[in-house]
Amino acid sequence: MKNLSHIPNSLKTLLWDSDISKLNIEKNKKYIIERILEYGDIPEVKWLFSNFEKDDIVEVLKKSKKLSVKTGNYFYNVLELNEPKENFECLKKPYTQKQNRF
Repeated sequence: MKNLSHIPNSLKTLLWDSDISKLNIEKNKKYIIERILEYGDIPEVKWLFSNFEKDDIVEVLKKSKKLSVKTGNYFYNVLELNEPKENFECLKKPYTQKQNRF
């Protein structure tokens, strides 16, 4: 993480279930990165890449089960990652099966 002391108000809508003034950027780094990757637009993603190291973002991509496959694939390609996709939790087949109702 680069020298960052607070989260800008422009990210408030992405972090809707938290008081951003009480978030600790280092402790809540995974949560912040996940939300921006999944729901952010270009300005938010630019903020993310200018304030967090690529390694931190890749680590979240590898370990997160909250990111969609579409988001995972997109950022896998944007970041030009050469690791096997099997190493990324968000790119694995979901644990739950689709429910057939009626």
